[in-house]
Amino acid sequence: MRKFWMQFRRWLPGHVLYCAFFLVFLAGGAILLCSFFAYVHMNAEEQVTLFSGLLAGAVVWWQGHLLARQLAYSSVLDLCREWDSAEMLERRSAAWILTKEGPNPETIEDVLEFLEKVSTLERDRYISRRLIWDTFGWYVGRYFFYCRDAIKDLRIYWTGKSDPTLYCDLERFYGSLIKFEAEERNLKVEEIEKEYHDTRGKFVRAEGAGE
Repeated sequence: MRKFWMQFRRWLPGHVLYCAFFLVFLAGGAILLCSFFAYVHMNAEEQVTLFSGLLAGAVVWWQGHLLARQLAYSSVLDLCREWDSAEMLERRSAAWILTKEGPNPETIEDVLEFLEKVSTLERDRYISRRLIWDTFGWYVGRYFFYCRDAIKDLRIYWTGKSDPTLYCDLERFYGSLIKFEAEERNLKVEEIEKEYHDTRGKFVRAEGAGE
């Protein structure tokens, strides 16, 4: 029951409109049903009108739902193509200093900007957290974890002081995504971050090699 409740809590923020439509549809259906048993006084014409309205609303909602899913998948496919493009692979390779197993401060921005864009799309609910976790989650978590200090330096470099709005969506999404991963894998956040720490060299070498 607790796992179901946690899944519902993750699902609800992005589906408030769906819930509202369901409640309205349920209320309308209840009124229509009650009218058949004479609990609510409605003539035949009013019953037909209510039923037609509910049916039309359900059709419109379903079409909108399918369109939203199609647009989300299309957006993710476009992002995947960009992420795996020859140009981006070159940027990802240049983003690391292999001997130091750390980000190159002169080139890491090229990749962080892309991940910031992904995070912004999730924030505005164009694509879901689940969809990103299944595709870019591996990279979002590790890039932010390994580039925390570099991000702090970039915030100071570009503004002369620490500007929390620079890469703020990426920072916010990292916190959300790692909690999501912890729940999915039945681990603690600290355990996942330890994995990041222990596999840092392997990840940096893979990215640096353009894999």
